[in-house]
Amino acid sequence: MFRISAISKVKVAGVVAAGALTLGAAGAYAATNANNTTPVNGATTNVTFNGLSLTALPGAPALPTTQFKNQGECVSWFAQHKQFALTTNGGLTTSNGSTRLAKSYHGKLMAQIGAVCKTAASNATTSTSSATETETADATDKTDAADKADTADKAEKADKQNGQAHSAGHGNSDVETND
Repeated sequence: MFRISAISKVKVAGVVAAGALTLGAAGAYAATNANNTTPVNGATTNVTFNGLSLTALPGAPALPTTQFKNQGECVSWFAQHKQFALTTNGGLTTSNGSTRLAKSYHGKLMAQIGAVCKTAASNATTSTSSATETETADATDKTDAADKADTADKAEKADKQNGQAHSAGHGNSDVETND
């Protein structure tokens, strides 16, 4: 091993900091000069899903009219149908008559749709709940008592063997079993 002096540690830390600063500046430059949007060709429509304002992009299917069975089914539907964007803060910008869409629009939608789908799924289950059936046990069922007695007998027999039967099966002929 070699020793690193305090001066060497300071030099290494300075080089690392300078590298991070350079990479940070390069990343900031790339972020400001990157083409993060794509044009939307065609008409968009504003729709609402369970209180969430969405913009249907050209070619978007109609929102389902039936209730989703659960939250996962709802989230999966929006994950597969990427033609929807959040109306506010969802990445849609319009300027000079041109609508552009941020490349991160689907991620922004998916980040919020889980909570909305959870509400939609809970609304679906409360509106379709059915009557609860109750079942009473038959007092004359004697098989439960017989099963319990049989289980107790097996446990008692296993306690008496103390693992000897297992070791006898591995070629240990000098071990006696309690059969």
